[in-house]
Amino acid sequence: MGMQLHTCVVMLQLVDEFIPTLDKDDPTYAVRMQGLEQMKKGLATVVAGCIQSLRERDAYQDSELKRLIGYLVETLPVIYPNLPEGTRQEIPIRLQAIAKDPKMRGLIPELGQLRIALEKPE
Repeated sequence: MGMQLHTCVVMLQLVDEFIPTLDKDDPTYAVRMQGLEQMKKGLATVVAGCIQSLRERDAYQDSELKRLIGYLVETLPVIYPNLPEGTRQEIPIRLQAIAKDPKMRGLIPELGQLRIALEKPE
């Protein structure tokens, strides 16, 4: 999951370089922009999957979840602004609910770091 998040960051950096080079008068411009929106939906799916994994306490050890949160702290500030609006609104709510879960007590410091990282998107 960490590799996938880091790949998303690289992809977004490349998109940021590529989009300004597109000719808005090109007949394929609208299709390309639709593709960009589809990519953003894919990013939302990746992030949602990572956040869902945080709740899977039976499948992952604390050390693994802490590592995943670390990957999210590193990458989500870049990914977050590119997500669809609904996903951007949902993520802090889901993270807050996770932090309130008594089973997550051992991850509170890391979840706090993630919350701080989201408040300072790049």
